[in-house]
This record gives sequence, C-alpha cells and structure tokens, in this order.
Amino acid sequence: MAVYGFNNKGGTWFPGVTLENFGAYTARVQAKASLEYEIRAAFGLGKPATLKSDLVNKALLFSAEEIRAQNPETYAIPDIQDPRAGRLTKELYKSYPPFGRNLPGLPFRDYQAEVHMSDRDGAFRANPPGLPLYEGRMIDFFDHRAKSYVSGHGNSSVWQETPFGGTLRKEVLPQWHVGSDMLTDSTGTRVTHFRVGFMDVADPGRQRSFCSAIIPPQTVCGDKVPTITFPDADWYLPVYVAIANTLVVDFMARQRVLSKAMKFNILDSLPIARLDQSDPRSRWLAVRALRLSCMLAEIASK
Repeated sequence: MAVYGFNNKGGTWFPGVTLENFGAYTARVQAKASLEYEIRAAFGLGKPATLKSDLVNKALLFSAEEIRAQNPETYAIPDIQDPRAGRLTKELYKSYPPFGRNLPGLPFRDYQAEVHMSDRDGAFRANPPGLPLYEGRMIDFFDHRAKSYVSGHGNSSVWQETPFGGTLRKEVLPQWHVGSDMLTDSTGTRVTHFRVGFMDVADPGRQRSFCSAIIPPQTVCGDKVPTITFPDADWYLPVYVAIANTLVVDFMARQRVLSKAMKFNILDSLPIARLDQSDPRSRWLAVRALRLSCMLAEIASK
C-alpha cells in the first residue's frame, strides 16, 4: 500500500483549482492477509516536474504497528515530509508512550472545555461580578496574561499585547466575565484549582503551533482554551507545562494538525514525556516552569 500527499498551492497540479492539498493511495490485495505489512508514504509533493525525485527523496515506510502506536484512535499516517523527521519521530515513540495511553504509575490527563462560548447566551457579562473568561489570544508560552482586552466585540474587538519587560502593565483583563451560577457543577469545582490551558487554534502559519500556560484559580476558560488537570498527580502540572512548551512537542504537533485546531485526540497521540515524581528531571523542569509562571501575582500568591 502507498499513500501520497500533493501540494497544489498556486495551481501547480491543477491550474485554477483552489484546493491546496489532496491525496492519493494505491493498494493491492495480498494472497495472505497480514497485520504487519508496511505502508509507503510521501508528502509535500509540489509539482509534476519533480515527482519522480520527490517520491524517492521524501519516501517513508511505516509499519502497521507504528501507525497503531502513534495514532491509536484514528490510525492516521503523520504528514512527515522529511525522512530525517520520520526517523526522529520513530525514536520519540520508542522512548515515550502516547499521551492518551493510561498506564500504571504514570500521570494521566483529564481534559475539559470549560465554557462553550457559542451556546451560553446570557452567561457573559462585560463587567464584574463574575469570573474572568479566558480566550485563546490571552495565553502564550508560560504566560496567562499575554494580551489585554481594550474595546469592541466580535471581529471588531481590540486587544493589546502585554509582553514581559514591556511598558504596559500585565494583568488579567478579559472581554467577558462569567457568573459562577452559570457553570456546571464539574466546571465550578474545576475552576477553583490550578490547571493548564492550551491554545486550541494551531494555525500552521504561526511560528509555533502549540503553547500552554498555567491558569490560576477563580478564572474560567472558553472552548478555545481547553484545560488539562492531572487528578492523581498535581505535582506533574508544572512538569507538563515545561515539556509541552518545548520545540520537540511543537514539532510533533505540527505533523498532525491538519484542521488548524489542536484537538484532544491529536494531543493524546503525541509522545509527551510523563516522568515519575522521584525522577530528578521532574524537579528540575518543575522549578524552571514555576519560575517562568510565578512572576505573576495571582499565581505566585497561591
């Protein structure tokens, strides 16, 4: 079996056709069925003139077992365009299991989209009282106060960046507040604790596709900032933030994000390191993640 991904940007394959990416596959019935066959894949095939050489230079071989291990729910073949990246990916999966695999002794995640902004009419208030509502643009790497709301709503809303070391004061200034009476029981309990929020929008055009930050208690996150907790391993929270914000995890995520959204099943497929609490690396990572995150009063004070 072979799977090929073509890039039609600029109409290199089909002039006048706006569809940028399309795929093709070939398959042959074998005399004896086997679960251990290999699949040949090549992606990023840009134009007919280089097709022959690209099929050689970009070709990758995946065993059925590797595909099952990397994407246990969807069996998706990762969009890897460089054989060197393919080799690195295989080594990472040999070192760490997929994040969504619940294994004894390892921290296990609990996801939640705390508030769905499209179906909560009347829940949002422009001013307090109420819990500050996090939107995706408000978080960045180790920073839950990356942008502050200024004015307007919807497409006309205005936000300003508040970088570390800048002249603007960093504080939680949201567009909306949500009354605690509007939350479900599970969400109402969840927002009293620290958790990790990550940006759901994973546009490949961004410099980085995946960023996470520690979210302080007494705030609530919209569905573009899904949150993660580790119910039986709170100690792992800062360790996870340190690992999730690495270039390695971003490299893996960019191979799998096809819809510009970082869905739970994509995150579950990544080989994100889950360390034991007694591992010296856990403390080393946690200390540094907390130093980056605790410069902000609402986290440091708690």
